[in-house]
Order: sequence, then structure tokens, then C-alpha cells
Amino acid sequence: MKIAGPRLRAPYLTDLVDAPPDLPLVREGTDGHRITDAVLDGPTRKGTTFTETEFIHATINGAEFTNCRFLDVRFDGLAATDLLASRSSWRNSEIVGSRIGAMSLDDAKVNGLRLDRCKVGFLGLQRADVDDLLVEHCDIEELDLTDATIARVAFRDTTIDQLRVRAARLRHVDLRGARLGGVDHAGDLRGAAITYDQLVDLAPDLASVLGILVD
Repeated sequence: MKIAGPRLRAPYLTDLVDAPPDLPLVREGTDGHRITDAVLDGPTRKGTTFTETEFIHATINGAEFTNCRFLDVRFDGLAATDLLASRSSWRNSEIVGSRIGAMSLDDAKVNGLRLDRCKVGFLGLQRADVDDLLVEHCDIEELDLTDATIARVAFRDTTIDQLRVRAARLRHVDLRGARLGGVDHAGDLRGAAITYDQLVDLAPDLASVLGILVD
């Protein structure tokens, strides 16, 4: 089976206007701005839309972005203890050169997202609907795809210490560029592409799923 790669378009970030760091704190969100050193701490945001916005060296601590929309948004050098964005929407966006403790996108809708040169403690996409995701040059301690619907996703030069795929529905998921540690529910990797070496590493888990005794 031929694996289709992510279909990505770079964020549309032309003619941006420089804005003060406190602009993203307004409920109306942002549109057409470049914002440096924004501090996105504080209360839960619900339904805020960020459009055609570049955040440079933003920080996030103790804030939630429930039902928020990130459309043509770029985070460059984000430092976040957590990025909690349940039921959020992401389109044609990217996060580069960033450090994130926990990035929780449970029940999110992703249509075009790139993570590049990021270190992430926990990336949660439980029950998310993901189309076109590229993760490259990243270190991820735990990636949770439990009960998610995933299509056209690729990992390149990326380390994933723990991968969880229980009840995930995978199509065109390319894991060949990932260094995998443990895989939880390896039998649910159907629809993913792996290398021969990865298959050998996963053999004990797959044997257990199939009820095969290896002696």
C-alpha cells in the first residue's frame, strides 16, 4: 500500500502588523498580527479565534483554550508548561522551536499542523480528528492517539518514547521516521507504515496481542 504524505500549506502570514504582547488577552482574539513575548497565562478561553497570527517567544502557563480556533497561526519559540486546548481547531498552522510540557488536544479537529524542532512531554490527541499532521525533528515523551481518527500523518527524525494507539483508526500514518520506545496496544497499528527493524522491536507486543507464545 502506498502511503500518502501530509498535505500541508504554510500559514498565510503576509503583511502582519506588530502588536503589543497583551493583545491576545482580549476575548476577540487576533487577526493579522505579529506578537513578540506574549504571556498567554490566565483564565480559560472559550471560542476565541486566532487568525493569521505569528507568536514569537510566547509563554503559556495555567491557561486553557477550550473550543478555540487557530487558523494560519505560527508559534516560534513557544515555552509552555501546558497547552490545554480541548475541542480546539487547527488549520494551516505550525509550532517550531518550542518546549511544551503537555499539549492536550483531546477531541480536537486538526486540518494541517506542523511541529518542527519541538520538545514535548505529553502530546494528547485522544478522540481527535486529525488530517495532515507532520512532526519532524521532535522529541516526544508520550504520544496518545487513543480512540483518534488519524489520516496522512508523518514523523521524521522524531523520538517517541511511548506511543498509545488503543482503538485508534489510522490511515496513511508513516512511523518509519520515528524512533519508537514502547507501544501500547500495538495490535491497533493497522493503517500505519513501519520499518522492518521497527517490526522486529514490536514483535513481542504483537505476539502477545495475537496470543502467540514465543519460546
